[in-house]
Amino acid sequence: MLSLFSWILLGGSAYLFFSSMSIFFADPAFRGFKGGDTKRDHGEHPLSFLNRFIALLRVYVKVLRQMLQVFLFKAYHVAYAVAFMLLSAEGKSKPKKVAPLMDGAAEPQKVESKTMIFFRHGESQWNYCFNRGFFNLSFPFRLLSSLYYEFILGFHLDSVFVDAPLSELGIRQSCEVRDFLTKGGTPASPATGVDGWTPLALDETIVPILKGTGGPPSVLVASNLRRALSTTLISFGERLSRSNEKILIHSALQEHTRNIDGISLAFPGDAPPTSLLESSLEALGVRNLYLTRLDASLNHGNKPIRSRVTKRLQSFAEWVFAYRPSVNGEEGISGTSGGPEVVIVGGHSGWFRHFFRAYMPGDVDHVAKRKKIVNGGMVRFTLQKRIIGEGVDYHIDPASVAVIYGGFAK
Repeated sequence: MLSLFSWILLGGSAYLFFSSMSIFFADPAFRGFKGGDTKRDHGEHPLSFLNRFIALLRVYVKVLRQMLQVFLFKAYHVAYAVAFMLLSAEGKSKPKKVAPLMDGAAEPQKVESKTMIFFRHGESQWNYCFNRGFFNLSFPFRLLSSLYYEFILGFHLDSVFVDAPLSELGIRQSCEVRDFLTKGGTPASPATGVDGWTPLALDETIVPILKGTGGPPSVLVASNLRRALSTTLISFGERLSRSNEKILIHSALQEHTRNIDGISLAFPGDAPPTSLLESSLEALGVRNLYLTRLDASLNHGNKPIRSRVTKRLQSFAEWVFAYRPSVNGEEGISGTSGGPEVVIVGGHSGWFRHFFRAYMPGDVDHVAKRKKIVNGGMVRFTLQKRIIGEGVDYHIDPASVAVIYGGFAK
């Protein structure tokens, strides 16, 4: 890899040098002459050859430094993604259910409840390449086109595979959810159901909560992976444009997978870079949303190689009941009463499914445990925090699960 990079630098250096020199000797205006006039303007002193060369050299050094920074940034994340894929045990075994304290014999001394809305991201570039099937004629084309696109992105802060961004279909799905919310709950596309589950009738309570125009207070939180952030930003763009709120980036929501698309391109305390595809769609304003509508204070970086999804599930469940919006820069976490009653979570199908498995009763066979939420799908349920003695556990009421949009995969 290093030798290949050296050849790229050498070729780029030669290209920049000779192209600059050819412009210098071929274009009189570049050397201080007026365009189209063969006479020297004695009223203006042309830049000396040395000054012009120094100016070109500075530009060259600046470009070279930026290329090196991008290369090191991507090399670090690619290396970590490969190491995680090879060394991590995540995904090799089924996560254990978080043991409940309640056995039915004892009544909890206190029960707190939060309304949760799980919102899965739109189709990603990784989904486009690998999740549409391997045994069909389109797979070789999808793979080769993705590899070519990755090569084109060589010296950009972007990647097709690492922290895979939204595909074109994923962007359209996000826009459909945006239209669904903007129209006050009128479906923008047919919602799908499975095992008899049908979309929730969007009453006067749900719509204002999602739009942020009324009802109980709510908070928007999303994974530190770009596909979840972009989907949430695009879908709730109208809500964000009316308020000063920001989407909280929570690293505990990082997807449960060993694949390299599950590694974030964001360092701790930072938001990841916007993909070039999303940045090019100026009408959506995704780049500006990344710069102005994300709060990365809860992004503690990539999951450690020895991490377990069970710990991330528990960490997030604890945060849901402890979170308090910051006021005048004060810390937004406390253990007292208050806080938003509704938590809207932009995340991933694998993580969501493990959350349902962890906190639903073990003897309940529920579609949420078996099936993924579809791309762009939105599901509502009630999460309880139950306290008995000095112990605390978390519980999902199976009867509270309802599809808002999209539903579960067939």
